[in-house]
Amino acid sequence: MPLTTRPPARTPEERASFRRRCLRIAAAAGFIGLTATALVAAPAQATHPEVSLTGSNFEIDTNANLVRNDPAPSEDWASIPNDLPDVTTDDDNPEKRKFDLPSGAGDNSFTQGSKEDTPVPQPEFGSIPPNKSDLRTFGTYLETVDVDPDPDVEELKDFLHMFWHRVQDPSGTTNMDFEFNQSDVLSSNGVTPVRTAGDLLIQYDLANGGTNPQLFLSRWVETGNKSLCEAANATPCWGDRVNLSGLGDATGSINTTAITAANADGLGAISPRTFGEASVDFSAIVGDGGCVSFGSAYLKSRSSDSFTAAMKDFIAPLDTDIDTCAKVVIRKVTDPSPDPSESSFAFETSNFSTPDGDNPTFSLKDTESQQYDEVFLGTGLTVTEDLSQLPAGWKLDSIDCGDSEGVDPVVNVETGTITFDLDDNSDFVDCTYYNETGGTVIVHKVTDPTTDPEDFQFGFTKAFTTLAASDPTFTLGDGQSIQFDDVLLGDDLTITEDDLPPGWALEDINCDASTDDVEFVIDETTGTVTFDIEDASDTLECTYGNQTGGQVIIHKVTQPSGDTVTSFDYSTAFSTLEGEVNPTFVLKDGETKSYSNVLFGTGLTVTEDALPAGWELVDVDCDASSEGVVTDITDAVVTFDIDDADDTLECTYTNRASGSITVEKITDSGTGSFEFTSGTLSPSPFTLETITAGAAVSRTFSDLDPGSYDVAETVPDSWNLVSATCDDGSDPAAIALSAGEAITCTFHNEREVGAIEITKLRKHAADGLGENHPHEGVEFVITGGELPDAGVTVTTDENGVACATGLLVSAFADLYTITETVPEGYAEVGTQTANVTEAADCENANAGAVKEFINTPLTKITVSVDSLVEGGTFSSIDCYVTGDPDGVIEKDGITDQVDDISLDLNDLEPGNITCDFVIDP
Repeated sequence: MPLTTRPPARTPEERASFRRRCLRIAAAAGFIGLTATALVAAPAQATHPEVSLTGSNFEIDTNANLVRNDPAPSEDWASIPNDLPDVTTDDDNPEKRKFDLPSGAGDNSFTQGSKEDTPVPQPEFGSIPPNKSDLRTFGTYLETVDVDPDPDVEELKDFLHMFWHRVQDPSGTTNMDFEFNQSDVLSSNGVTPVRTAGDLLIQYDLANGGTNPQLFLSRWVETGNKSLCEAANATPCWGDRVNLSGLGDATGSINTTAITAANADGLGAISPRTFGEASVDFSAIVGDGGCVSFGSAYLKSRSSDSFTAAMKDFIAPLDTDIDTCAKVVIRKVTDPSPDPSESSFAFETSNFSTPDGDNPTFSLKDTESQQYDEVFLGTGLTVTEDLSQLPAGWKLDSIDCGDSEGVDPVVNVETGTITFDLDDNSDFVDCTYYNETGGTVIVHKVTDPTTDPEDFQFGFTKAFTTLAASDPTFTLGDGQSIQFDDVLLGDDLTITEDDLPPGWALEDINCDASTDDVEFVIDETTGTVTFDIEDASDTLECTYGNQTGGQVIIHKVTQPSGDTVTSFDYSTAFSTLEGEVNPTFVLKDGETKSYSNVLFGTGLTVTEDALPAGWELVDVDCDASSEGVVTDITDAVVTFDIDDADDTLECTYTNRASGSITVEKITDSGTGSFEFTSGTLSPSPFTLETITAGAAVSRTFSDLDPGSYDVAETVPDSWNLVSATCDDGSDPAAIALSAGEAITCTFHNEREVGAIEITKLRKHAADGLGENHPHEGVEFVITGGELPDAGVTVTTDENGVACATGLLVSAFADLYTITETVPEGYAEVGTQTANVTEAADCENANAGAVKEFINTPLTKITVSVDSLVEGGTFSSIDCYVTGDPDGVIEKDGITDQVDDISLDLNDLEPGNITCDFVIDP
């Protein structure tokens, strides 16, 4: 109840006395139970016949009924809210009722001789004798009244009112027993509760035809001597009966006239003597023994006024919770809930007394509660959650006492304390302590460039604790996230990215998505975020951005350009996102190789490997690289670092083809050794020797830098240099060699050839006596040297001259032989040899090759002897060169021939011939 409506504070002694006199009945949901209504007023004064207890406002009419006959504060059953028409418990209604099962075979009763002392009576259906009470309804109502007339003094007293209602008025006595049990645990019969020591049995006994019932009280005795029992010979049993009516602590009545349905408060028309009511001074019953609690109550009828008589009909128990103390419930709820750590929170109390002791301590886990059903009334009671013993990472967030009834605790979250007064047995402190931890940490991973998250995992270490066990490390790939819920509260918590894949760098950390209350410090140098989690609503949300993927671009330029054939090999020492490790590649002139997403690193390299034959590296230019890339170029190796995604290594390798000059020697005929000299080619001099006429021999000078070169031949004797040309048009004396150019310079030599000049003269009298005259048309055969075996034939011209040209000089061919084809009628002059010593033609043949043939005409002389007489002479003829009679001209002549003889002397060169004739008769 509000503090402003509480009665004035009592002294400790008054509180103790008051505590012993108060009853609080609080029913759990779904149960029918006794409830109390406190009226701070003097008891009502009756204006009609009644037998109510002194101090009570409840009307116990001499002729029992249910309507209120006097004005308020008087009250009767019909003026008190009840459970009708529902038969279930309604905690909001002070009066509680319960109906029996319908009469007949479906009704139940106690059988097998069940008596009051039977610990577990046996119920069954359809066994109520027609001359016994067949019960219909019973009800209870607890009234609390301030019986002290002094308005400044409060003395509360509890009165328990009961009624019974039966079908008919049987013959014989009326015996109704109301049993109140402290336990709500059912016994083995499944209907009535288990009895415990101190349970109450209020007996309503009315003689046959009587109108003034007697009310007795017995308490259940568990152990002890049988003398403690009212009727049984052994415990457990009901103890000695106390006559409450005789003590003035109880009163009752029965209706002697019919009650109309309109006045029956929902019970229907009531016949005479089928409705009875009673009141007991409940404060007197419970006495000064502290808190009293009862779990249930039920009504039963006995077959006679004997205590040992068999029990008959009954109305099943009502579940109830009867306390003479206030109630305190402390609940625990955690955020998160359920709490995976099952953390325990310690509580302590002060000025807090229960029948079990003072100032209890306890601990609670999530969803648990500590319920004290019997807390003595008092002021300044406290319950405190011990904040010094909070589990690590937890805090007390709030305390909610909104479900409390009759009391409004003062809440101090900073100390974890609720302070309250309990001044009424209806006071119910119901407070929930809300503890929280479990902030949230969310980490996202983003890479530049985007990658398959499974290809590159980034390792993190966390320095915070979660309610549920979690690993101190975790990994994330591009596009992946991890969320840690239930992060224990704390300061200087950290997340560190500390295990990066090779070639990656931390670019930035962005925690702007965190909730406003989260304070954080980002150290991108170490990859650490330091932060505080102070509330369950705190969320640290950070995105770690990592980058890699610089670029490498290599261009190829050759001198000369346009070489589409030659390939240059390259090797590297770097890796790419795509998984290439130390890739190799090949470039030709004008081609480019690019690698994107080159993983970060130092000491990366690109190397142009062994060059193709005839090539050299003339330049490596990396000036096109981005500003942040520092390169070291040593020979064909470029060493560099990539540490930013914007870094680009861009280099051009320029290679130059070495030139070559081939000196080629060709001879038209023959072979020879030829010496060349050069002022620019090495070695010099050098010799080329031909092997076969017409076939070239050569020497090539390779790996020549572009420039001007020269070569010259020292022409051997008897050879002529026909030509000396270079295929690029250069003069062999000034060869202009470009990069990669291959020039062939050909020296064409031929052997010297001379001529043989033949002059043919003859004696020809017709042309002049005694002179030599040119003889035209005479053939000469020249043989020797490399001429065909048949030689060559030349014929004299009109000048008597014949000329043979193109004859190898005798240095190669030795001497030539000239043979004349002697004209008929001329004398043979024989062969001559010619020595061709130098190159010449018919105009200037050397002396040894100028030959003259002079032929003399031949003469035929016929000498004959004609005998004038046949057979008349016998003659001989002998001719000879004059002066040589022994010589022979052609034949010996004719000797001793008869008659005519003739002698022919042929082919006679000019000279004197003498013929001797002998003629014999």
